[in-house]
Amino acid sequence: MNDRNPYAEDGGYDDLAGPERTSALAVLSLILSLVCCIPGLGILGAGFGFGALVGIGGSRGRVGGKGLAIAGIIVGILVSVAWIGGYLAFQAGVGQVLTRTGEISTALDSGDYANFRTMTMSPASDLSDADYDAFVAEYRAQLGAYGGVPDSMFEYFKGFSDPQLSQSMQGGGPVQNAVPVTVEFDSGTTLLFLLPDPAVGDPFNPGDLIYLLPDGTMLRLSDFQGVGGTGGDGSDASADDSSDDG
Repeated sequence: MNDRNPYAEDGGYDDLAGPERTSALAVLSLILSLVCCIPGLGILGAGFGFGALVGIGGSRGRVGGKGLAIAGIIVGILVSVAWIGGYLAFQAGVGQVLTRTGEISTALDSGDYANFRTMTMSPASDLSDADYDAFVAEYRAQLGAYGGVPDSMFEYFKGFSDPQLSQSMQGGGPVQNAVPVTVEFDSGTTLLFLLPDPAVGDPFNPGDLIYLLPDGTMLRLSDFQGVGGTGGDGSDASADDSSDDG
C-alpha cells in the first residue's frame, strides 16, 4: 500500500498527509510577549507572531498555531506600547526634576537668594544672605566651581559613572526620601539631594539641600542657618543693633 493520493493533480504524494504540527514561532511569540518584565521582548514577540502567521499561511494546513501567533502579536503590541508610554513618562519626569534642580542650584550659586527663597520652603528659605554665602563658600572650597546639572536623562545617568562620584558614594549613603541629582563641579560629578518638606512632599519645592562631598560627608544647607549672624530676610543684624544704640 502506497501513500499516493489518486486525486492529486500531479499524481504525486499528498502534501496534506500527516498530522498537523504547531508552529514553533507561534509558541515562541506568545512566550516572549508574556515576559513583559524585560523591555524589547514584546516587540520581538510580535515580530515572531507575524512570521508565524506567514509560515502557517504557506503550510497548506500542515502547520497550526494561528491563535497562538495572533495572541502573541496582540500581547506583544500592548506590552510594547506600555513600555514606550512608561519610558516617555519617566523621561518627562526626570526632565522636570533636572530643570527645577538647575533653577534652584543656579539661583543659590549665583547669589540670587531672593529667587532661591521663592523656589524653596522652610528651613531652606529661612536662611539669611550671609548664611547662604557661607554655604556656597563651603561647597565651592570642597568641590570647586559650579558647572550645572545635566540637561538630559542620558547625561543624568552617565554622571553616575564618574569615578569621583563612585568614590564619594562609598563614604556616604543615600539620603532617605530625597531626590538625588548629579551635579557637575570642577572636581568632578557629585550629588545634590533635594529634601521635600515631610508635610508637603513636593520635591519641586524642597525644604533643604544636601551636597555630597568628595570624602563622603554630607553638606546640609539648614546646618548653616545662623552662621552668617543675620536675619532670615537678609537684613544686617549688626546694623540694627547700632541703630538701637544710637
